[in-house]
Amino acid sequence: MVDDMSGAGLSANLCEALVRIAGEERRDFSLSFAWSSEMPMEQPSPPVGISHRHVGALDVVAKDLRERLGREEGAVLNGVVTKLHRDVIPREATIYGSFLHEDAPRQRRVRVELRAEDVDRAADAWPAGLEVAVAGDLEPRGTGVRMRRVTRFVVRPD
Repeated sequence: MVDDMSGAGLSANLCEALVRIAGEERRDFSLSFAWSSEMPMEQPSPPVGISHRHVGALDVVAKDLRERLGREEGAVLNGVVTKLHRDVIPREATIYGSFLHEDAPRQRRVRVELRAEDVDRAADAWPAGLEVAVAGDLEPRGTGVRMRRVTRFVVRPD
């Protein structure tokens, strides 16, 4: 059911925002809406009450959405290397770019676990600002995603 609702606008960000409004005490609160007179609504929009029980459910749903909807196999990221992380094993790079599978691509920073054969490619692309294309599996990481199990790392020519 949660997956069905995500298509209607339910997101982990929305659920987390509502939980934050309730505060650490998880206070009851309500939301009311004032619509523009330029675009009047035909249906009334009464206030929506959110109880502490709702807040608990929203917290669980947010965590579930982050975990399940943040995973994707075979994603392709196009962007530029903005940082190499040589102090971690496996080696990682931060790539600023967008994913091919998104309907409305947005630029974001993604930590990518590099294979041994990709470290030199990333190191060469980084100072030159060359675009790279990386394919791998996405997993949730905090409020973003991390790419693991990279299957392809290509540096695009100038």
